[in-house]
Order: sequence, then structure tokens, then C-alpha cells
Amino acid sequence: MKLYLVKRRSIDLAIFQFILISSMILRPSALFSQGPLTPAGPPAPTMKTLDQIEARVPLESLAGDATTRFVISAPGSYYLTGDVTVAPNFNGIAIAADNVTIDLNGFSFAGPAGATTDRGIISGSPTPPSNTRILNGTLRGWPGGSIEMAGADRGHFENLSVVDGGGGIAAGEHARVQNCLIADHFGAGIRVLGNSIVEDCIIKNNIGTGIYAAGPSGRPTGIIRRCTITDSGINGIYAGERFVIEDCIVTGSGDDGISAGSYCTLLNCVADNNAGYGVTLAGSVMNCVASNNLYDGFKGSGVFSNCQASGNGTGGFDVGGTVTHCYAVGNDQYGIRVFSGSFVLECSCIANGPGDGTGAGILMEFSHGNRIEGNICRSNDRGIVVETAQHNLIIRNSASVNPESGTPLNYDISAFNSVGEIINVNANGNFVATNPWANLQY
Repeated sequence: MKLYLVKRRSIDLAIFQFILISSMILRPSALFSQGPLTPAGPPAPTMKTLDQIEARVPLESLAGDATTRFVISAPGSYYLTGDVTVAPNFNGIAIAADNVTIDLNGFSFAGPAGATTDRGIISGSPTPPSNTRILNGTLRGWPGGSIEMAGADRGHFENLSVVDGGGGIAAGEHARVQNCLIADHFGAGIRVLGNSIVEDCIIKNNIGTGIYAAGPSGRPTGIIRRCTITDSGINGIYAGERFVIEDCIVTGSGDDGISAGSYCTLLNCVADNNAGYGVTLAGSVMNCVASNNLYDGFKGSGVFSNCQASGNGTGGFDVGGTVTHCYAVGNDQYGIRVFSGSFVLECSCIANGPGDGTGAGILMEFSHGNRIEGNICRSNDRGIVVETAQHNLIIRNSASVNPESGTPLNYDISAFNSVGEIINVNANGNFVATNPWANLQY
């Protein structure tokens, strides 16, 4: 039986092989057909054109006119292919169209040596262009101004080094300036109009104002943040109404460090060693430092919270409004001087005054209706001083060794003011005060 099955399988396999070989011999075209060999048409292109790969125009390919080396008259993207120095008596680039991007591509676009009025990049039409973007390179040596587009709307300027010219970057409303170095100009470093943002820039050694930002009154007008401004000839930062200025450092200005208009907000900033006030403002100031300025550290009105003023030539704070949790130390005349109607709460004033008995920790001169509460005054010429002022409330304060030597004058308060009981405290023993509004001296 087993032999029979083996033989049967051998016969079936032989039959299958015979049929397969016969089909291959009798009908080869069915197995090996390749289709027609005649092409259906000429070969079509399979690669992108250069314009499709690089949809940009080399700036050097553009024509100019009688006053400008390159004129951009159509929207699009333009780029430098190498360093360019423009001949004398020519502006660099005139933009006469909206929606233009200029990529300097890491190269330098330089003005002519010895020129006096030539400008780098300008608006080139009677109506300033909008939606202009300039980025990635260096502009240098433009005595008439490096980027002069003050009337242009929605300009964007990024990753630029702008040096050694008449002015740095001048833009219009809704501008954005970011990651730029602006240095060594005869005019302002950066000028923008309202609703603009300036961020992450370094501005130094400009004879004009470092950042000048001014916008229309009555509505929010912009942000200046994370900038470092050094050695400006006028103000480090000047801002109009309703700007927010945050995380900036301003040093060595020829006038005020930061000068801001009404309703401005200043956060986490430093103003040091400026030849005017450290900060002048009508708005809100929080977590800021003003030190070693020629005049007051902080000048103006509004809310001042968690701020420090030290080593300033006149006083730490000369303000109206609310001053809370602030620290004034080592200022030449006074720690805090307030206008009428102010509230000074839980501040520390240490070692203020010239040492001749005329200074004070907290000072009110011709200033009425203030509330001075919960403050510490120590080692000042005088502690809390009210001169020719009425209807002030002075409660819950602590004053000691004002001055450090001589007869203590912890509280020097004129008539017609409301003063919590002044209790002398023995520093070597315990005491009990039953009046919760008492002022302490020790």
C-alpha cells in the first residue's frame, strides 16, 4: 500500500511538470511581455527650476536711480549674495512696495567712507511701505541714518547689527525690533511709534536716546523688554503713554535712565549711574532698582512696590501715590519724600542724608493728607520728618538711632498732624504697648 502511494505521487508530480513546461513553450509572450517600446511623447522635466527652489531675488541684480543704489519696486523676497559698499552720494536701498523682505544673509551693507548724508535703507515712495521685514546682517557707516522708515507701518527688524551711523533703526507704528545690536550713532538707537515691540536688544554708545518709543494717547502703545541700554547721550529709554517696560537694564545715560509717560508699567528693571533721575514715570513700578543716579532714584507718581533705591544723589523716592515694601538706603538727602495724598507702607529707610542733620528717612514738606504706616527708619539724619505740612497720619512706625550719633531725632513732626503715641522702648528689656497705633523709638 505504501509503495502504491509513493508511485502515485511521483506520477502526479511528473504530470504537473509536463503541463508547466508545455505552457511556457507554447505561450511565451504571456509570461515575458514588456509592453510597447515606442515612447508616448517627449520626456517631461522632473526637477524644480531655480526660481522654484530659491524664490528670492538677489539685491545686486536690481537697478537703482539717481540717488539710490538699489530700488525695490515690487513685493517679494530679496537677499544679499556678498558684502556691499555703496559709492558716495547714494542711499543704499529704497523700498517702494509693500510686503518686502530683505535678508542680508549674514553680509555687511556699508555706506561710503567720508559721506555726510547718505542713508542705508529708506522708504522709496510717497506713501511709506507696510509689512517690511529686514533681517540677518550688518548695516554700518550710514551718516544720514541706517534704517530710516519712520512712517512705515508693521516693519519687522530682526538679527541685525546696526552700527556707526547717523541713527539706528527708525520705524513706524506696529513695529517689531528684536535681537538687534545698535551702537555708535549720532542720533537715537531705536525709534518706534505706538503699538510696537522692542525686545532682546543691546543699545550702546548712541549720542541720542537709546530707545525712543512714543505712541498716540489714550490706548495701549507697546512693549519694551529684555533690553540693555548703556551710555546713551540723552535718556536710556523714553516711552510715551501706556507702554510696558520690563526686564531692562539702563546705565550711564546722559539724562534720565528711564523716562516714561502716563499709565506706563515698569517691571523688573535696573537704572544705574545715570546723569539724571533713575526712573521718572506716572504709572506702576514693581521690583525695580535705581542706584547711583545723579538725582532721585524714582521720581513721579503712581504705585511703587518692592523697589530699591540706593546711593542716589538726591533721594531714593520723590513720588506721589502708594509706596509699599520698598527699600531706600544711602541716598544723599532722603529715603522717601512724598507728595500730598500718598500712602507709605512697610518700607525700610536706612542711612539716608548727608550727615549734617538735614536729611531724613521719610520726609513730608508742604505735603498734606498722607498716611505713613508700619515703616522702619534707622541711621538716617532724622527719622520721620513732617515740615510745614498738615493732616498727615503717622502710625505703627519704628525709628532708631536717627542719627547714628548725637541727639536722636526719630520723629520730627509739626503741629496739626495725627500721630500715634510715640513709645520709647528699652532695647535691653521687654515692654508692653496697649496702643495698637503706637510709633516706637529705641
